[in-house]
Amino acid sequence: MSKTTNDIRAAVENLCDCLDYFYEKFGIEENEGVSDAITNDIWIPAVKDCVMNSFSMMLWGRQSNIVNSRRGRVDYSKIESQKKKDKRFDDFDDLDELYFNTKEEAACVLGKLTDYAVEYSYVSVGYLFELIGEFSSYITEYYGWTETDLMEADILPFTNALTGTVRWQLKLPTPARITTP
Repeated sequence: MSKTTNDIRAAVENLCDCLDYFYEKFGIEENEGVSDAITNDIWIPAVKDCVMNSFSMMLWGRQSNIVNSRRGRVDYSKIESQKKKDKRFDDFDDLDELYFNTKEEAACVLGKLTDYAVEYSYVSVGYLFELIGEFSSYITEYYGWTETDLMEADILPFTNALTGTVRWQLKLPTPARITTP
């Protein structure tokens, strides 16, 4: 047998010894459903990844991107939360949640948006995000408002029921796709 085969055999024997020790140390019987789930879903894939990445490092000097025992599993619950964090998938619903500490701050932002719309015939959501210090992606440059749209904007007081503090909400109309002549 080659040295690599002996190394693999030794690694598998060590893995079995580790699992036996784990079962013994924590008093887990091998036929328990929870322990089987933990073993099959956590321990074996983790050890398998470690072993395969170790061999990949020995053979090729880097970790393999191909070897990953958990690659086939998809956590669908994370997909929706990733969409909400990524502005490319945003339908701009969060524009209803623009709150400012003072009415003057909200009026200043609305004034700058209106001035920009007057000068360039439209203002983008990206420019709004720039004004308030938020991240904007390229897609936010394709949606926005005209001067006429911004006439529907309003600044409303919002009182926090728990603390009694007043903040000011900048209520903007839904942005539309910008079409430039």
